[in-house]
Amino acid sequence: MPTFAGAAVAAQRHRKQRLATARKSKKDHIKSILKDFDTSHSGGLKFEELRAWLKQLERDVRTPTDLEVKWVIQMATPEKQAFNGEWISGQMQLEGDALEKACEHWLMYVETYDEIDEIFTKYAARDTDQLSIRELGMILQDLNHGVALPENEVDEIMSRASVVTGDTISRPGLIKAISTWYAFEEEIAISQTKTDASACCSLQ
Repeated sequence: MPTFAGAAVAAQRHRKQRLATARKSKKDHIKSILKDFDTSHSGGLKFEELRAWLKQLERDVRTPTDLEVKWVIQMATPEKQAFNGEWISGQMQLEGDALEKACEHWLMYVETYDEIDEIFTKYAARDTDQLSIRELGMILQDLNHGVALPENEVDEIMSRASVVTGDTISRPGLIKAISTWYAFEEEIAISQTKTDASACCSLQ
């Protein structure tokens, strides 16, 4: 067999072994999670079991709120959740790869919690854990160097980021709101660059 072909076969075999190891590692990790937190022995994590796991991931610093647990569930599942009691009652649960996604989103949130808490302290109405669309607009205006965003843009950001809370933004939802705004700004910049390039070509 030619050397190149032999090397290609060896590389393919190595990739397959790597993928198999990664899958086994993920499977073992999920098994470990279920062993420690699946107290109902249902093969997944129900609402309160999920809350206990998220608390442990944050090293027991505090207990996640209902809104935070719901946000994690929504981020870990592809379909929009209604949250009409089916999760809190234990009728539904997170399983398999959804647990990996839940972990990823929760840790990202925990890493930015202090900054988010600071923003909520400054902008949210006293004794509330959610932001109104007016308060979101004020935050985005500050991020935009004091320039207010168009109302339709703030509405769209609110719509995308408030999947759990409807017409308000929760603490974890603020991450989605800010990332959505950054994406909008990037889209606008790309569109403007194309427009400028087109105008330049037309003048030539």
